[in-house]
Amino acid sequence: MRRLSLAPLFFLFPIIIQAQDWVKLAPDNKKVLIENEHFRLVEITLLPGKTEPVHSHPEYIEYFLDSAKMIVVYPGKKPIEWKVEKNKAYSGPPEPPHSIMNAEKYPVRLLLTEFKDRPYKKE
Repeated sequence: MRRLSLAPLFFLFPIIIQAQDWVKLAPDNKKVLIENEHFRLVEITLLPGKTEPVHSHPEYIEYFLDSAKMIVVYPGKKPIEWKVEKNKAYSGPPEPPHSIMNAEKYPVRLLLTEFKDRPYKKE
């Protein structure tokens, strides 16, 4: 039996989980409402059952226009179920690379404000 080496995959792994701009990775369901050198406000529609690509965020505030169950995955960790409430704001520190999936059967809309002067820095 011939064995294949997985070593080449380890060179690809850091590329996959590098901090990425969510809007540039998947622009079709995102609309930048306003942007300057300090912040960016983005209107986002997460499609039902779809997983967004791995991305990161600077410090942020997000406001959900719909209630939903989301699945958040940080590479190498167990998925996290996150229930968000309609008309509720959430905030957080800079986020390391992760993906997010809308676990609902309907689109989920939110507004995301990212603070450019508080970026995610790789540990």
